Amino acid sequence: PEIEFHAKHAADLQETFDIFTAIEVLDHIPDEQITQFLSTVYSRTKPGGHIIICVPTTVRALSEKHYRHYDINIFRKQLKDSSLNLTERKVEYVFHSPAWLKLYSKFTQNGLWIFELKPLRNLVWNFVKKNLLKTTAENGEEMIVLLQKDL
Repeated sequence: PEIEFHAKHAADLQETFDIFTAIEVLDHIPDEQITQFLSTVYSRTKPGGHIIICVPTTVRALSEKHYRHYDINIFRKQLKDSSLNLTERKVEYVFHSPAWLKLYSKFTQNGLWIFELKPLRNLVWNFVKKNLLKTTAENGEEMIVLLQKDL
């Protein structure tokens, strides 16, 4: 109840936050603007606060609306080039939904109805949690990096 969530352009913010997230953002920013973006995010994060960045990895084919996809080395180089006092705390990789799961979702819910068989839903989501969510750098389609702003 005491948590506020803001979805805004980082440059439009004046306040600072304990946690700042940029999900599927960096891949849409031109190379020459990355340092400025990271600096803005840094300035909006309280000392000791955390920044969570999620980006598509090089495992996925590059989309025409993206400037780049990431591996950890590309990300670390951009972070180093920004010269910000950030400590990398954790890196994890996750899959996007496989085609069969998207098809399952399409058939069980849409704008008109939701059709749900609880045992089937539980079976599907237990499989997803156990086998698809956490992956490695070699097959993860999304990379999530947890950074901490130094005190």
